[in-house]
Amino acid sequence: MESPIFGILGPLCVRMDGAEIPIAAAKLRVLLAILLLRTPQAVTIDELTDLLWEDRLPRKARAALNTYVGRLRQMLGPLGGRIRTVPVGYVIDLHADELDLARFLELRVTGQAKAAEGSHAAAAKALRSALGLWRGEPLADVASGRLQRDDGYVLTQLRVSVWEACLDAEIADGRPQDVLGDLAQLLAAYPLHERFHEQLITALHRTGRRADALAAFQATRATFVEELGVEPGAALQRLQQAILTEGAGPATNPIAAHRRVAVVPAQLPADLGDFTGQTSSVNSLCRALAADPARSDATPVVAAITGAGGAGKTSLAVHVGHRVRGGFPDGQLYVSMRGSSEFPMDPGEVAGRLLRELGVDPAQVPADQTERFSLYRSLLAGRRTLLVFDDVRDTVQIRSLLPGSTRSAVIVTSRDDLATLPAKVRVGVDLMDDETAAALFAAIVGRQRAGTEPGAVERVLRVCAGLPLAIRIAAARIAARPDRSIQTLADRLTDVRSRLDQFDLDDLGIRASFLASYARLPDNTRAARTFRALGLWPGPDIGLAGMGALIGNGAAATESASDALVTSHLMQCPAPDRYRLHDLIHVYARERTEQEDAPAARQAAVERLLVWYLHAASNAADLIRPHHLPIPIDPAPAGVTALVFDDHAAALDWCQLEQANLIAAVRLAASAGSYGVAWQLALTLWSYYYVAKIRDDWTAASEIGLACARLAADRRAEGALLACLGTALCENRRYDEAIDHYQQALDLHRETGDAQREPVTLNSLAVVYGERGQFQLARDTFAEVRTLHARSGNRQGVGLAIANMALCFAELGDTDAAIRHNHEALGIYSEIGDRYSEAITLGNIGDVYASTGAHDRALEALTVAIALHESVGNRHGQARTLVILGRNQDAAGEHAAARRSWRAAMQIFEDLNDPEAAEPRDLLHSVDTMHL
Repeated sequence: MESPIFGILGPLCVRMDGAEIPIAAAKLRVLLAILLLRTPQAVTIDELTDLLWEDRLPRKARAALNTYVGRLRQMLGPLGGRIRTVPVGYVIDLHADELDLARFLELRVTGQAKAAEGSHAAAAKALRSALGLWRGEPLADVASGRLQRDDGYVLTQLRVSVWEACLDAEIADGRPQDVLGDLAQLLAAYPLHERFHEQLITALHRTGRRADALAAFQATRATFVEELGVEPGAALQRLQQAILTEGAGPATNPIAAHRRVAVVPAQLPADLGDFTGQTSSVNSLCRALAADPARSDATPVVAAITGAGGAGKTSLAVHVGHRVRGGFPDGQLYVSMRGSSEFPMDPGEVAGRLLRELGVDPAQVPADQTERFSLYRSLLAGRRTLLVFDDVRDTVQIRSLLPGSTRSAVIVTSRDDLATLPAKVRVGVDLMDDETAAALFAAIVGRQRAGTEPGAVERVLRVCAGLPLAIRIAAARIAARPDRSIQTLADRLTDVRSRLDQFDLDDLGIRASFLASYARLPDNTRAARTFRALGLWPGPDIGLAGMGALIGNGAAATESASDALVTSHLMQCPAPDRYRLHDLIHVYARERTEQEDAPAARQAAVERLLVWYLHAASNAADLIRPHHLPIPIDPAPAGVTALVFDDHAAALDWCQLEQANLIAAVRLAASAGSYGVAWQLALTLWSYYYVAKIRDDWTAASEIGLACARLAADRRAEGALLACLGTALCENRRYDEAIDHYQQALDLHRETGDAQREPVTLNSLAVVYGERGQFQLARDTFAEVRTLHARSGNRQGVGLAIANMALCFAELGDTDAAIRHNHEALGIYSEIGDRYSEAITLGNIGDVYASTGAHDRALEALTVAIALHESVGNRHGQARTLVILGRNQDAAGEHAAARRSWRAAMQIFEDLNDPEAAEPRDLLHSVDTMHL
C-alpha cells in the first residue's frame, strides 16, 4: 500500500493508494491546511478558532471546532486517526515523506548544504527536485484570507529563494544556458525581482552573449525607472560596470571580479550556529525587511523585537540580520544602546559614531546635535542600509536615530514595549516550547551526550522553563565539563535558594539580567513592591483582583503597577487581567522580597491573598451548589475586597480559570501556618471539585485540609475533612479507604454533635455500598439518611436520599419503584431549585426507561438532562448522560445517532482527562464492527 500523501504546495490535496480523498467543505479545507502548515507542532485551540473564524467567532467556538475536527477525521477515513488531540489543541502526525512541504524543506536544506560544499551539480539536483513538488499557487483553494496573506506569502518567498539558489547552482556548475528559459518565465511572473535580473544578465554573459547581457541591463533599468521611478539597485549596477570594464571572456565571473573601493560596513555580530526555533518570527521579520525599497509609502521599515531579559532578542535580531543582509548592499550597522544598563548610550553620540562608520571624516562630524542628525539622515537617504539598534531603553532613545529614507531598514530590540515606536512589524520574543528548548540544548551539549541522560536533561530544561539564556548557560556549563554528568547540574538546580547561582557563566548571568530590568522600574514604591510581592505567590499565574489583595492596593494602583511590570517584561500578560512570572524571574522576585521587605510585611501580604481566595471560593460554592453545607468564615478584613459572581456560570468559569491556583493557595496556607484558612478553603472547594470531577486536586486539597484541621485541634473540622477526603477517594474508586474515612468522620460528627454533616456522610457511605454492588445495604442506609434529613428539615438531603434509593431499586430489578422514587426526588429538586440534581435524576429516569425498552420516553428525559447538565457546567454528568443516550439510540436502531452521542461523550471525557473515555470509545468500536 502506498504512503498517504498530503499536498499543500498548490491546491490542497490528500491522496491514499493513488486515489484522491475529496475535502469539499471550505472550513474543513482551512482546518486541514492549518494543521498541515504547522506540523509537527501542535496548533492551539485559540489559534485554530482565530484562523477558522477570524473576527466572526461563533458563540460556542470550542464546540464548533470539536465538530469540525470530528467531521475532518471522518472525511479522511483511515487517515483521520492522524489528527490527534493534545492538551493545548490538535496536531496531525505525519512522516516527512507524507507531506510535500516537509519534503520541499528537506530538499532545500540538502541543496543549500551541497552548494556550501561546492557540489553545485548535487545542489541543483536537490533544488530542482524540491521545485518539482510544486503544483501551483499555495492555498489558492483554501478560503482563508489570513492564511493566503501570511503563510501563502512565506511559501511563495521560499519557492522564490529556492529558484534563486537552484539557478545559482546551475550557473556555477557551468550550465548558464540551461537557466535562460526558466528565467524568462520567472521574470514574466516577477518583473521587479532584481535577483532574477542579475542572474539573467550573469547567465547571458557566461554564455558569451556580452552584448545581450548589457542590453538586458538597459531593459531592466528602463523597467525600474518606468515602473518605480528609481534606478536598479547597487548589485545590478556593479554587475553592469564589471561587464563593461572586464573585457574578458565568458568564463570570468563578473560578480567575483568586481572589488569595492570603499569599505562597506558589515558590523553584525556572528550568527549563532545553533540558532533554534522562532520560525514564525524569523519569517515575519524577513518578509517585512525584504519589502520593496521603492514601495509607495514614505517611511522606512522599522522592526521591533521586544521581550524579557534573556529571551533571545539579540540572537533573533542578529540571525534575521544575516538572513536579509543580501538586500542591503550598502552595509549593515550594529549598535548596542545599553538601554538596560545604568549608563545607556546617548543618541547624539551614537549618531556621531555612525557618521564616522559611514565614511565621514571625524573632523567633519557636526558638533551641533541637530546638524549631526540631519547629516546622518542625509547620508542614509541614498543608501540601502540595515541598522540594528540592540538593547534600546525606550522610544525616546531611538527616535532621532530612525532614518527618513525608505531605502534603509531598522531592527530595534528592547525590554520595553516601545509602544510609540513607528514599527511596521512587531515581534514579542516568547519562551521556547519544550521541543525547541531540547533541540537547542542538544545542539550545544551534543546530541549523543544529551541522549545518554534524558531524565536529567528534562529536569534541567524544566527549571530553565523555556528561557533561551538560561538554556544556553546550563548547556554551556555541561559542555565545558565533559567529566561531569548532566545529573549533577540537575541536582544542584533543585535548591531554589541557590538556583540562580547556577546560571552565572563568564559574562553571562541570569541574575544580572533580571536586576537590569528591576532597577529601571519607573515607580519603585509601587511597581517594584508589586514585583517583590509576587515572589511570595507560588501559583502559576494571578488575576488583577488577586494581585490587588496581595499588595493591598486598589484596582487603579494595581493596574498601573502591573502595566509597568509587563512593559518592562518582568511579568507576562497571557490573557486579559491575568499575569505570571517566568519561573526563574519568580525566584529572583523571592530573593528581592526576602532582602528588602520585613517578615511582617511578607506575612501580611500572603494572608491577604489567602483570605481573598477563601472568600471568592466560598461565594462561588454558594452558586455552584446552592444547597451545600455552608462553612462559617470570618468577614473579609480591611484591604481585601471579596469577589462576587453574577450567576452560576460566572462562578464556575472563575473556578476553572483559577483551578491550579486554588490548590496552590491550599498548599501555601498550610506552609505559612494559616491552618484555619487551609482547612476552610479545602472544604469550600468540595463543591467545585465534585461538580467538575477534578479528582487529583480534590484528593490533595482534602489531605492537606485534614492535616491542618488536626494541627488546629478542630475536631469538627477534622470530621468534615475526613468525609471530604472519603468522597474524593470514592471518586477515584478507592472504596475500602473511602469507607474507613467515612466511618471515622461519622464517629467525629456524633462526638462533636454535628447533626448537619452526619446524614450527609452516611449518604456518602451508602453510595460506596452501591458502588461495591451491595444494593440492599445501600438502599437501607439511604432510607436511614432520608429519615435523618426529614427530621432536620433538609429537603435537598431528603431528595438526594430518595434519588439514591431509586438507583438501588433499579439495580435490584424493581423498575417501577425506581421510576416512582426518581419522580419523587425530581419533584423535591424542582421545588427547591436544585438544577444540578434535577439533571442527574432526569438522566437516571432516562436510563431506567431505556432499560425497559421505552425509548421515546427515555429520549425525552435524557435530552432535557443533557441540556440541564450543560447549563450548570456539569460536563462529567453531560458525558455520562450522552453515553446512556447513545445506548438508547443504538437499541432503537438509530446507529448513526448513537455514534454521534458516544463521540461527543468521548470528547468531553478526553477533555477532562477522565478514564471513563474508554467506555464510549469501546462502544464506538463495537457499533462500528456490528453495523458497518
